[in-house]
Amino acid sequence: MEPAVEMAETADAIVVKAQVPGVHRDDLSVEITAEGFTFRGELRPETEEPEKRYHRQEICYGTLRRTVSFPVAVDSDKAVASLKDGVLLVTVPKSTAGKAKPVKVEVA
Repeated sequence: MEPAVEMAETADAIVVKAQVPGVHRDDLSVEITAEGFTFRGELRPETEEPEKRYHRQEICYGTLRRTVSFPVAVDSDKAVASLKDGVLLVTVPKSTAGKAKPVKVEVA
């Protein structure tokens, strides 16, 4: 499964939200590099009840994974991630090394 993702840029950071409803914190991993981030998770069925006979089963269980590239240089060492109400929130500060410093140029 490929979860829905929303990416925004603020003055200081890249903020990514991903929908991961039903995924427990222990079943979720986030890997961040300078180029982007990958998150993986698993949505497991609550319990198997052999006496149940389903009339409709639309909830998908299994592994989910998504990789997203960052649009600007980031400082991946300072990234933070949280999970609340089925939404993964990842905030990664922009890299200050990639920002150009103003330089005064003499006009000849």
